Amino acid sequence: GQFERPSIGGEYRNMTDVSRSTVLAEKAGKRSIVQKIAALRFKRAMPAGEKRFLFGLLSLIVGAAVVLYIVTPVPLRAILFGLKMYAFLPFVSVSIVAAVVWLAERFVGHRIPHLHARGQWMLMTAIVTSATIPVFGMFKQYVLKTAGFPFDPALAAADRILFAGHDAWEVMHALFDSLWFTILVDHAYAAWLALLMFCPVLWAAVVADPLVRARLIGCWLGVWIMIGGVGAWL
Repeated sequence: GQFERPSIGGEYRNMTDVSRSTVLAEKAGKRSIVQKIAALRFKRAMPAGEKRFLFGLLSLIVGAAVVLYIVTPVPLRAILFGLKMYAFLPFVSVSIVAAVVWLAERFVGHRIPHLHARGQWMLMTAIVTSATIPVFGMFKQYVLKTAGFPFDPALAAADRILFAGHDAWEVMHALFDSLWFTILVDHAYAAWLALLMFCPVLWAAVVADPLVRARLIGCWLGVWIMIGGVGAWL
């Protein structure tokens, strides 16, 4: 199929599992962590189907950003600022996964070639996931809130039933009246961001089947669009 071809030794391997860089790197001996991260790139092209899928995801995000820019009053400098804030995340995500791979290899005592041969998947996944966050932020701030908050009175009433006639914030302040606890809860709200950005890149590194990889990463993006976008609007 399009994902296989004979290797130098004659046996067939998955195209996204083995590359020339893998073979050469095995002969390089001990390397620094920077060299290990640099070795995550391919020395040859990806299969066409996989390349189309990854660029399709990226095109979807870019297209959504363009549409939101046209239909909302968000200034271009705000978009560029948001992209600048998240521009470093792909490199952080890939670096973390590279470190995990390095630790795994140290634990098992040998090199795991296929983890190093998926550098393009890892980098493109990191770019797609990082670009999704500021684009979703544009939708949330400039489009989603125009739908209003019609369920807030019903949700507030449900809170009072659960907390014996009190609002939830009254109970929390009575139990934890420290300013530092409020700050801790506020920071905890964003603590999941690192895990959110790390998991898709990890899937790109460790999942052997490219179709399963595509489903996982596509579903990650679909959750943001269908639940965070369409579902939240409805």
